Amino acid sequence: MHTEKNPVIEVKGKMVSSFVNALEIGKEERQEILENHGVFIGQSPWFPQASIQQAFQKIASSQGPMSMFLIGRSMALQSELGSMNTLYDVLEHLNTEYYRFHRVVKNEGDKDICLKEVIGQYTLVDFDESNCEAYLLSTSPYSNELDRGLITQLIFDHLIDELSIVEVTIQKETVKMGKYETLFYLSWKSIQGEALYAMNLHVEKMI
Repeated sequence: MHTEKNPVIEVKGKMVSSFVNALEIGKEERQEILENHGVFIGQSPWFPQASIQQAFQKIASSQGPMSMFLIGRSMALQSELGSMNTLYDVLEHLNTEYYRFHRVVKNEGDKDICLKEVIGQYTLVDFDESNCEAYLLSTSPYSNELDRGLITQLIFDHLIDELSIVEVTIQKETVKMGKYETLFYLSWKSIQGEALYAMNLHVEKMI
């Protein structure tokens, strides 16, 4: 009996390079772990997603959640989503940007498969501009802290007021059919008014 094989999912080398070079701290270790998984930056424009995922998991375990968060923030700064006008547009198109760095390589006899079955997706569940909050569902196989850093920076990049507090927290984690789903709660709030009030109050006390 002929058995169909799963096609190969690949990750763009640019994304891997961005991940490695995001921080100077731990850079050599990240590169070494990737090379131990057969991923040599600069040798190919695309790499097997399975190898990347295994290497990323080992790096996350070794370097810890804060490193993953900071790497995510750095990767967001290099994203083309920065050219979009509004925060809603950015969050709505996050999945399109994510898929731009992945592809299916299908050979004759391979199963038909779509990207989301292997690498998941990002879905903007709710966006409440008036209350400055949103919910984003991720089924990505990569680190939640990497996601959290990426999303946090994207929000900061699209706020008009630089004096703002941004929070991205994990609201709920579930496992369905062996795959993780993470619901992120996003909030952003301007503190410009509070900052000006505190400044004026300080001046009045000095007078």
